[in-house]
Amino acid sequence: MNNNSQTKYVVFDIGNVLLKATHREYLQQIYEKDTAEQLVSEVFHQPEFAEYEKGMYTNEELIDIYGKRFPSHIKEIKRTVNHWEELTTYMDESWEMLKELKEYKIPVYILSTMGKEWKEQIFDKFKDFELIDGSVFSYEVHSNKPDSKIYLALFEKYHLDPGEGIFIDDKKENIDKGIQLGMKGIVFTNIITVKTELFKELNLE
Repeated sequence: MNNNSQTKYVVFDIGNVLLKATHREYLQQIYEKDTAEQLVSEVFHQPEFAEYEKGMYTNEELIDIYGKRFPSHIKEIKRTVNHWEELTTYMDESWEMLKELKEYKIPVYILSTMGKEWKEQIFDKFKDFELIDGSVFSYEVHSNKPDSKIYLALFEKYHLDPGEGIFIDDKKENIDKGIQLGMKGIVFTNIITVKTELFKELNLE
């Protein structure tokens, strides 16, 4: 079956699209529930975390900042930050869909808000990222979604026409920005709905 749609490529987010965010569940397996909840707040709900995702801090620098702010949890914070790859799990059905796209010769790209070390760790752990045709991460361009800069960086890096792309992300505001810039978009809710919409758009039904 040939893709005769005007949509020529697909862009994926990672979190809760290709890898499920399971940091709370992971931390609760290791620590008491109250400690795990404190760590979620102390690591992910601090202003520096968004800056880390923009590439403004390294793991070591983030640990130093958090350790001074929450000294009683320095050991737990260090373990969490140094093992980002343990905080996500592989979403089998999403990857099966991505592999089908590759069989149809549809180029697939990644557009993700993620820090450098986190990206390196998940790419090392989950080898299927080798299937991706290209990617732009927030740390590379010092910009998080839904800032236009990160989207434009993807288009420029791979010479992509926004009008020929469709973006899949779990956050509506990120999809809205892609649409504003000329893309089509699907908010990831569940794999059945997403695959139905995507394959319809690509004329791969």
